[in-house]
Formats: sequence, C-alpha cells, structure tokens
Amino acid sequence: MNIKNLYGLFVVLLMASGCVTNVAPDVKKEVDIMKDGLEDDPVRNMTDFSDGLRCMDNMFLVFGMGDIVTLVEDMKDNTGAVKAGTRDMLISAISDMTRRSQAISVVTYGADTGNLVSFLDLAGQKDAYQRVPPYDIRGSISQMDKDIVRKQADIGGDATGSIAGQGVTVGAGSSVSASGSILGIDLSIITTHNMSVIPGVISRNSVAIYKAGEGQFAELGLLQKFGLNYSIQNNRNEGTTKALRALIEMAAIELFGKLLKVPYWKCMGVDGEHPDINDEIGDWFYTMVTQGTLTQYIKTQLYLRGYYNAELTNYDVDEEYQQAVIKYKQRLGLEMKPDVDLDFFKAFLDSTPNSIPIERLAKGKKKKRLILANDSESEPPSAEEKKISVAEDGREQSDYQDSSPTQAAGSSGNAQRNSREIVRVNIEATNGKKRYERGEEVLLTVTANSNSYLHCYYQNADKSIVRFFPNRFSSDPFLAESGQLRLPGSSPFVMKANEEGLNESIYCLAFYNDIYLELPAKLRKGDFTPLKIDTFSEISQIYNKLLRGRVGEGMFTIITN
Repeated sequence: MNIKNLYGLFVVLLMASGCVTNVAPDVKKEVDIMKDGLEDDPVRNMTDFSDGLRCMDNMFLVFGMGDIVTLVEDMKDNTGAVKAGTRDMLISAISDMTRRSQAISVVTYGADTGNLVSFLDLAGQKDAYQRVPPYDIRGSISQMDKDIVRKQADIGGDATGSIAGQGVTVGAGSSVSASGSILGIDLSIITTHNMSVIPGVISRNSVAIYKAGEGQFAELGLLQKFGLNYSIQNNRNEGTTKALRALIEMAAIELFGKLLKVPYWKCMGVDGEHPDINDEIGDWFYTMVTQGTLTQYIKTQLYLRGYYNAELTNYDVDEEYQQAVIKYKQRLGLEMKPDVDLDFFKAFLDSTPNSIPIERLAKGKKKKRLILANDSESEPPSAEEKKISVAEDGREQSDYQDSSPTQAAGSSGNAQRNSREIVRVNIEATNGKKRYERGEEVLLTVTANSNSYLHCYYQNADKSIVRFFPNRFSSDPFLAESGQLRLPGSSPFVMKANEEGLNESIYCLAFYNDIYLELPAKLRKGDFTPLKIDTFSEISQIYNKLLRGRVGEGMFTIITN
C-alpha cells in the first residue's frame, strides 16, 4: 500500500474516532425517549389452558361443587434449572378457575408468610387457624432434561488470491442448530388428617421445549495488513417459564377434576374415549360403588339437571330416583332400566350440560341451609331440661332418656314438637340389640323428628373421645326428618363391642344450623382423632352456648357382657 492510501486510511479512522467520542447528545436523546415508559404495555400472561380454566369454573357450577378448602405448599425446583414462582402460578390458576363458582378456597401458608403470621400473632388474632383445610397440594419441578436432542450443521469456505499484486482472502459460511429439552412437574393432593396421598389425584406431565439458531459469517482480508469480519446470529428459544405456567394450569385442571370427579378432560380438549380416560372413569365408578357414594353422586346430579324433582332429603334408592335414571337413559338412548352401571356412568359424564339454571343451582345449594328461618325467636330450654348426668356405671347419660335406647328431647313432657323447637334424636341398635358380646359388631340407626344437622361422638373404655360423624367417608352432616342415618352404614370402618367387656358410649347432637366452623379448635380435629375433652358434658356445654340451648342430644351405651 502506497503512502497516499495509508494517509487516506488514517483520515477515515480519525473521523470515525470523532464519531465514537461524541455520544453524550445521543444519550440525552435516548433518556428523553425512555423516561416516557415502556415501549409495549404489560400484557396478561395467556396460555393454551386459559380457556380450560374458565371451562372448569363452569364445570364446578354445573356439578354443584363448592366449599373445597386446600393448602398450597411451597413448590421446590428440584432440578435447579428453572427459577420461577411455581406456587404463585398455581394460586393464580386456581383463582382463574373459580371466578364464578368460588368452589375452591386456597390457604397460602409457607416460608414467605412469616411477616403475616408474626403480625397475626402480635395482634392476638387466631381466627386464621380456626379451620383446618382438609386438603393440601404439594409437588415440585421434578424434571429438566436439557438438550436431550441437539443437532448442528455448518457450511463455509474461503479463497485467496491477489488484486493489483496485493494478497486477498475471502471467506463465507452459514450455521444452523436446534435442540430440545424436557420440563416436567409432579403434583398431588393429600389429606391433612393423615398426610396420605389421595389415590389417583395426581398430575405428572411434561412438555418439550425447543431452541433453534442460525448464523452467517463473511470475512475479507488483505494478507498481513488488515481484515474485515462480518457475522450475524439469530436464536429462537421457547420460554421455559411460559412452558412451566402451562404445565401448572394443566395440573390445576387435572387435580381438582380428579378430586371432585368431574369430566375435566372436556376442558383439556381430550376425547372421552381415550384409553386413559376410560380407565379413570372405571376407577371412579369402582371407588364410588365400594364406598357407597354412587347413589348420592348421581341423585344430586339428576336433581341439578332437572330430572329428579323430589326433595334431596336422603340418598337412598327410591322410586323417584329410579324414574329419573330411566328418563335420563331415554335421553341418552340407553336401555331404560333403573340400574346405574358403568356404561350409564360414562354416558352420564359425557353428556354434561353446558350450564345449569341459576335458580335451580341456588335451590340445590341452599335447600339444606334454610331449615329454620327464625329460630332466634324461640326461647331456649331450661337448664333442667338440658342437664347431662352421670349414671351409676360412670357413663354419662341424658336426664331425658326413656327406658328404651336413649332418646333426647327438649322438654320430656312434650312429645309433639314443631319445627321451631328442639330436635328429638333417637339412637337405637339397628338389629334391636340390648347387650353385646365382646368383639361383636355394633350397628346403629339415628333418626330425628325434623330436618337437622348431626354430629356424633364416640367414647371408648379409656374415656378417649373422637368425632366419627360426619367423617371423611360421609361428609354431609344433614339428617332429614323422613330419613335415617345408619352408623357406620356404608363407611369402611367397623364399630365393635369392647374386647374386655367394658361399656362404651355414642353421643349425638342435632341442631338446625350447621355450626361446625364456629366450634372451638379443640372440637375441629380430624375425624377419628382423640379430642382434648374428657366428658360429653363439656361438648354439650359448647354446643348449647353456640346454639343458645337449641340442641337435641341423644346417647347410646354399648353394654358388653
């Protein structure tokens, strides 16, 4: 290169350096632009399951679901590869899934609630802990297999030569690459009374995340003098956290669909004939048959759909129920027999309506809540009427029992009571037994003279007291005047006379308004869990105080030979 060309190159570089140093005006101009805010407004995070969450909200309404309370634990990233607020994503998904139905209440208690817990403690506020959620959601990001498949292709070349006696090299090329990773989560719902996973109520899903890139490069150089290089890269990555949010929303739909036994697959775009869905429906049917809850499930749904029009006062198989099944089978084109088999159950779920009339839905939900409109107008019974005493054998019994199995009422001299007065409760042996052999099974029947709510307690020989109704198998405490409650009934537990020949007792209370949430914490332990209470008298005092004395009480002593 001659001196003239070298001088020209120096001038070009000098001018370029002037451009580099003069950046202050550009910075001021950019600041004026940026201070006005973001170029794009924030947008709501939308996934492919946003419509599915709305669908589930409607599904809860159609099936009359509600009053589901669950804890949500902190959810760890066991892979260490995804830094995201997994639990917050789940809370948001459940919130979107219950906008209208309000079927699920979420209790958030974890490491990040320390400030709130401290504040409530200092304020002496314990109400937040008065209700123990029956369910708990736990899980983690369990899988992140990065670049399980990766491919790359490159092509390029270069050439050298001379121009005007000066050596020149020229090169160019292109590169493309692609890779795929797998992200997975595992979530489950457990029961809080024994920390066990509810069989089948799990979600384990994964998603493939793809990355792709491409690039081009070129170079031009004068040998031993100077060179010019040019390259450009273009990479496209599917967002990992976006994929995680989709997985979480899918899990929310799946978990609560399985827990409440509603056809959640309709909200995920999955065909009901899919083999996995068919197997799951079969599992639901088998479980409800063995637990004795199938009739309750179908009768309630037929009522909400307008096929069963009688009062929902019991869940027995009656003529009205059988006629409703036949009418619905006619609609489905099935053989019109009154039995509920697996084929009918599958068709029943597949024929889920898009909506339920609001009036009927409200009537179905409130039917058992409006037993006594003005019960506060009635006077409570006297203390003498409600006194609990101790019999000669050391067992507690009511002063208002008769010579047959214990029968409690308000005033013993008034057998005819209207619906505004104390509920009369009768507990007797289903088979008429008066005495039992050691280890003999005990079957009881409880009846009431009015629609009411029933709570039953059991005191064993060592004086330990547990609540055994309502329980995890029979969660509805409602007892209709025309119905009977069999204990243990279809629930998978057994009551037996004491093996050592000691007497034990059953104690039931009936009342017009369900006050379970108002009971003190010592009475709201899990079912079959020993309470920190020594006598039925203490239980009686608590209920009478809350209900202003309007409590019917009955007791049955299991006398063992």
